[in-house]
Amino acid sequence: MSPSDLPVEILTKAAGFVSKYDLLQCTYVCRAWKEPFQDVFMQELVLSGTRTINNAVNPSANIYSQYQRYGHLVRRLTLKPKRLTANEKFLILQQHFPHIRSLCISELGLDNSLQADSFDWSSWGKITELDITIRLYGNTNPQNESLDTLRSFRNLRRLSFLSCIEINSYGIDIFDYGKVGFAFHNIETLHTYLPQLEYLKLETGFGVFSKEDLMDIQNILPAKKMSTLIITSGNLIVPWLCYFAQKYPNLKMLELQSGKAPRTLFEPNDPYTEIAISRFLNTSSAFNHLHKIMIKEYDVQERIFPVFWKILSPSNTTINSVSYITRYTKNNWEHFKKIIKIPSGVRSTTLKALFIQARTNDAIAAPITGVVELCPNLVYLNLECEREKVELDVILDQCSRIRKLRIHGGQLVTSKYATLDSPVHGLERIDMLALKVDCTVFSYISSRCRSLSHMNLQYMRIYGFSQETRELCISMPHTKLSELLLYAVSLHLSDEHPRSDTDIKFILTPKVDNSDRSDTTTVDRISSYTWRYMFWVSCAYTYRKTDMREMDNEEVEHATQYFNQFKPRNSIVNGLEKHMAIEGCSDIYEWEKDLPNGYAIFECLAQALLIALTITSLPSTVNLDSSDHTTSFHWSKLSVKAGLWDVIYDPKPKHLRQTIAAAAAAVVVVVAVFLQTSIFLFFKEPLTLEYEASLLNPFSMLCKSHLIHSLNDVLDIGQAHVNSR
Repeated sequence: MSPSDLPVEILTKAAGFVSKYDLLQCTYVCRAWKEPFQDVFMQELVLSGTRTINNAVNPSANIYSQYQRYGHLVRRLTLKPKRLTANEKFLILQQHFPHIRSLCISELGLDNSLQADSFDWSSWGKITELDITIRLYGNTNPQNESLDTLRSFRNLRRLSFLSCIEINSYGIDIFDYGKVGFAFHNIETLHTYLPQLEYLKLETGFGVFSKEDLMDIQNILPAKKMSTLIITSGNLIVPWLCYFAQKYPNLKMLELQSGKAPRTLFEPNDPYTEIAISRFLNTSSAFNHLHKIMIKEYDVQERIFPVFWKILSPSNTTINSVSYITRYTKNNWEHFKKIIKIPSGVRSTTLKALFIQARTNDAIAAPITGVVELCPNLVYLNLECEREKVELDVILDQCSRIRKLRIHGGQLVTSKYATLDSPVHGLERIDMLALKVDCTVFSYISSRCRSLSHMNLQYMRIYGFSQETRELCISMPHTKLSELLLYAVSLHLSDEHPRSDTDIKFILTPKVDNSDRSDTTTVDRISSYTWRYMFWVSCAYTYRKTDMREMDNEEVEHATQYFNQFKPRNSIVNGLEKHMAIEGCSDIYEWEKDLPNGYAIFECLAQALLIALTITSLPSTVNLDSSDHTTSFHWSKLSVKAGLWDVIYDPKPKHLRQTIAAAAAAVVVVVAVFLQTSIFLFFKEPLTLEYEASLLNPFSMLCKSHLIHSLNDVLDIGQAHVNSR
């Protein structure tokens, strides 16, 4: 079967895995490919910038006629103006793109002269997905104005809604959140406008609850179709959680993020309010279908996390993923240990994934593993802490079913009760980020986790090598790695006063299917490994970037002879001073000067594929013990977002995604063969000027036309799609 004979359904599905640039090229392959790839190409359109939008609605612009002709193919439209305020533009855009189902508007400005009813959205009433940011300028009733914008979208199923008010030059809200923030009756209005809503992401200010509001919540009409709720607010308070429990009984995912509340919700000794809230704490139908909960709260007096477990129905056994992100200090350490508790009924039954991020500026003596109550049925565990110790053996003992473990920050240790005689664990993957680790911990991992196949080390400080041989041995004799990822790993003699000029620059990794080298001499043993050398490629005052290259046989022979003849000296200050004198001007082949610092060797078995990523060293000013991370290093870059954790914890089978990706890659490979044998052989008649003219479509105006990719480029595309899955 030739590429031109493939069914349209297969071509359309394959086109969904191809980038925009490649879709453009595929329209030039043959006639059969033009229409399906063109349709997929035009399904998503981004109009970025006020000038681009003005051209789209200007009849004298060249692109205007193209949008008139092909705009009916667009299904997902994104508008990114600086501030969109003219209704006339919307009317023309609705004529260009009448069949869109997903709309994203980066900013819609409303003020006293331009109200929500100034816009006519009726032509886009069939939209099912809307992502909109509304900025309010001096409105007397801002929440009603922003909600009136949604009145025409009655078919919406997914809504991402950000409503922000005017800010002054200092970036501070001019209006008081307590006066203009969303009240619960505003949420009721929203669901009245959008009865089909299933997904709601709301980012705005929330108002306070009165005594009457707390009583009225009991009489609200539930939104039973809602399955996902994501709320971000600077002043989210406990009664809102009671409201969500009453309003959304069928939620499957709940994400709440709150900052510091600007005012007290009610008087602490108000018995009426306490009685009103207690009615919700005794409910038996709250969050009965919830699968995933994520709560982020910083510097708040009323913690939502412990209240959530009180509201949760005792019979609820559906939660399988819990994420909690918070801050604490040394002064409220005891309080932190209480609020982080998870009910034993949930811990012992359904909970499969747990993510705890606890940040602090104070050093706490107790290890974090002694505070977080681990769950026996956990399959995925993600711990992020900055200064605490994490006892690995405690995790393995309490969580016998864990297959993926991620630890970020602090120091990875083993407790005094850890022994190598402990039961073998089934851990398959471990990710260690921004950790301090003694090299002996890796021996413990290898002894207990003999199914380990993937190990990821990033922003690590590993220490503890021999003064006599200058070898830092990461001994994992029972481990067969199929993937080893190294990034920004710092290797030192000890944990006391590490310096960048004493970093080990030589890393030895095992070759595939290597055999046991324990009986060989040192020179034979280390020469049989793959040697890699880290070198500087750029230097700056606060940041040093390094790269890694594989050393050739002659260099390896010279290095092994050096270490085989190495004799410990009382002092290596002279060598270090020489090293420091030339710091900042290192070259890719100036490696001999780093020999006195020693080498690091990974003693493990490479089962299939061993990957060593480019290594970027830590900034010269970074201190893993420092509490001032804002001035020394951007620690936020090390955090994995919730979306990535969702990918790790994806309950859906991956075989379908891999099959689709492989099918797409196969189609692209067929294209390569087609191009190699000659494009003209697949046409039944010679290529005519008329057909060439028919290939001229809006793609040549929306994107610059390029020649079709070479065979190697197309094969790389197919392989990339398979690897990405």
